[in-house]
Amino acid sequence: MKLDKLRDYLESLADTYGLPGCDCIAMQNHQVIFRHMQGTSDHAKTKPLTGNELFDVYSATKVVTMTAVMQLIEQGKLGLDQEVSDFIPEFADTPVLDFYDMSAFPYPKLDFTAPTHKRQNPILIRHLMTMTAGLSYDLDNPILTPLIKANADTQTIARAIARMPLLFEPGQRYRYSLGHDVMAAIVEIVSGEKFEVYLQNHIFTPLGLTDMYMHPSPEQMPRMMEKFQFQVATREITPFPMEKIFRMGNCYDSGGAGLACSVADYALFIDALACGGQGKNGARILKPETIAQMAKPQLNPQQEDDFGRGKLGYSYGLGVRTLVYPEKSRSPVGEFGWDGAAGAFVLVDPANQISLFFAPEVMSMRELYFDVHPVIRDIFYQCMLEDKTA
Repeated sequence: MKLDKLRDYLESLADTYGLPGCDCIAMQNHQVIFRHMQGTSDHAKTKPLTGNELFDVYSATKVVTMTAVMQLIEQGKLGLDQEVSDFIPEFADTPVLDFYDMSAFPYPKLDFTAPTHKRQNPILIRHLMTMTAGLSYDLDNPILTPLIKANADTQTIARAIARMPLLFEPGQRYRYSLGHDVMAAIVEIVSGEKFEVYLQNHIFTPLGLTDMYMHPSPEQMPRMMEKFQFQVATREITPFPMEKIFRMGNCYDSGGAGLACSVADYALFIDALACGGQGKNGARILKPETIAQMAKPQLNPQQEDDFGRGKLGYSYGLGVRTLVYPEKSRSPVGEFGWDGAAGAFVLVDPANQISLFFAPEVMSMRELYFDVHPVIRDIFYQCMLEDKTA
């Protein structure tokens, strides 16, 4: 496999963007076809990456959460068009703001004193999965803050989210939100297992994954990749505190952003999705048709316009971006995945049984999403094509 161009591009990131370190794995049909790591894992830049590091993958957690939800849907225990209030009754009365400026950026914080009105449509499971429920991503507010300080559990936080006003009528618009955190609570309610335990029992252990954690232990913390922050004003990358706002106490399992893992384990997880739901060890976590349903575009034109800023060529499926406009990418229609707040990039291509996972650990660096991720994807597929025609 002639992937030297991809290796060269990854090595250029240190000079071009100042990236302290990164790790990248690509697999095809259960075999590693590319692995490259570079740089260091600590703020002092004294510890070269070895592959043993644990990365906080932030929103790349959502792909795992959606896999758990799709398992329950596949088993008939959960339906896309079931009402969320069937599981969390507090969502029966969640009101809608009379006005919220959907065009503003950065997103305005929720105003809990603003006028609201009674909701017309129910919130459905598919709304949570597709980010069309009207929820926000506001964690610092008078409803959640006291519960976070009190180390509240997953279901308690989800019930509290139901008390936060919706930005719009469910099913009307798209806005990235805490919907997948609420879905983690619903997984608990439906399965009878704590979300972290559910993931372990039904995804991680079956696939033979031993380095995926919702709450890294004190013994595991020395392996954590230290975090960095991109400073927009100076374009410098500086040390970032190790505290993680989405890990809201040891009782709360964040379905939207809670996981820490090794790059190798995450690569094995998405390899299973790329190979029709079957892992390298032969274990099956989903059926191929369930994965196809997960990657099927779900947005209407208005929602797609809300979503499309920065995701050229993609629409949104059941918790994942999904390629619908092939002229915008070298990857095929149906390629899907997501990313994370510290720059992680997830690519799953079931048509070719290909997966790729790239992980730096730099917060707030928009260039990673708009420039680096698409280039990694396109160089990778260019190399694959050149190798096939050579």
